[in-house]
Amino acid sequence: MKDEDLSAVPAQAEKTKEQLTNELKKMRKRVVELEASETERKRMEEALQKSEKRFRDIAENTLEWIWEIDSDGKYTYAGPVVEKILGYKPEEVLKKHFYDLFHPEDRQELKKAAFEVLAKKQPFREFINRNVHKDGKTVWLSTSGVPILDEKGHLLGYRGADIDISERKQMDAALKQSEERYRILVEESFNGIFVQKGSKIIFTNQRLNEMLGYDEGELLGLEHWLVYHPDYQKLTRERAQARMEGEMVPSQYEVKLQRKDGSWFYGEINARVISFEGEPGVQVWVRDITEHKQAEEELRESEERYRALFERSRDAIYITTREGKFIDANQSTLDLFGYTREEIRGLKAHQLYADPIDSRKFQKEVEQKGFVRDYEVKLHKKDGTEMDCLFNVSVRRADDGSILGYYGIIRDITERKLAEEELLKKNEELERFNKLAVDRELKVIELKKEINALLGKLGKEPRYKIVNADK
Repeated sequence: MKDEDLSAVPAQAEKTKEQLTNELKKMRKRVVELEASETERKRMEEALQKSEKRFRDIAENTLEWIWEIDSDGKYTYAGPVVEKILGYKPEEVLKKHFYDLFHPEDRQELKKAAFEVLAKKQPFREFINRNVHKDGKTVWLSTSGVPILDEKGHLLGYRGADIDISERKQMDAALKQSEERYRILVEESFNGIFVQKGSKIIFTNQRLNEMLGYDEGELLGLEHWLVYHPDYQKLTRERAQARMEGEMVPSQYEVKLQRKDGSWFYGEINARVISFEGEPGVQVWVRDITEHKQAEEELRESEERYRALFERSRDAIYITTREGKFIDANQSTLDLFGYTREEIRGLKAHQLYADPIDSRKFQKEVEQKGFVRDYEVKLHKKDGTEMDCLFNVSVRRADDGSILGYYGIIRDITERKLAEEELLKKNEELERFNKLAVDRELKVIELKKEINALLGKLGKEPRYKIVNADK
């Protein structure tokens, strides 16, 4: 605001130009202070990002689309999760090449890049690609895979998994938009400001006019509470009056503001008493916190999604430190091992292994690869009962890349292993029985042949017809 803008102050103003200039400097100082509160919004956005990452790390262990392709890129296997991610049934996908699912705008470029990766016959991770859902919507996938080679090293195809990262891409886009808005806030003073004398508005800055949808000068002379949503008009009117009468009332709080067209948005106001032309007045700074409120809601929903996935899973899901201390574990973990929540927090993960050597080998492999899938190991319950289990584990890392701990999923496959062993025994028993039966049949055939031979010597016809006698 330039000094000449003070000409907008009524002619009967009793303050000197110097006094008004000083007050304006104070206003500017306060604007800077209010801008600093934007740090809180950034903190909430960072909390949202961390929560979303936590949710993704768990979901990646259970919601992957597993696939296989041949050396030409045609699908030879498609797991059932593809229908949830892309809307196609597995049998529909088997008629396609992987690049048929790419977005038309990206297809040629991604196809070329993908075949360059495949030609190296090396594992790859996080190949980001835009695809088209069966219903036409865009789906972003993160693709990882490993080569399938024959014994001579010739490429037969690839096997891998896709993860739906559409939400993450949307969050990245939203973050870029938010960063651009923050830049504008810093460079051009994002806050709206108005000054009221008594109950009347006598000054507004351009940003406030824009926020509320008014032309310059339209708000001057209106009652200050009219800029608020009807739900907040009584509250703001009473607090402004109490503030001007010297009472202690909150100076900073959240409200709804109403635009000229009747729509509304969430705002945070910061108000302080001033003296204007010998009468009490109030300076009010207005900040649009709609995104902040949305971020709070998204954070809450993200936490609910994570907690629902975590608690409702029939598999044991846990989070530990690098040293093995349990940070969190779902009910299925407690049920699987027979511990209470308090008891398991006092344990280290290595204490659950039937053989401590397996614990050290497992940790080494996880940290080398960053994750493991379907790792088979023996664990034991609180009562000592041993179990055959499968692990899916990912490393948790800090921003600097150091290992914080692990996310893990455990599935008890003891019954399956017992069934496999029983099946093997039955097959072996059947094989023995078949061998005995064959030996008996061969012995009978030999005896029949001998009898026929003796009858022949006696000049008689053979008594037995020998079937497959030469076999």
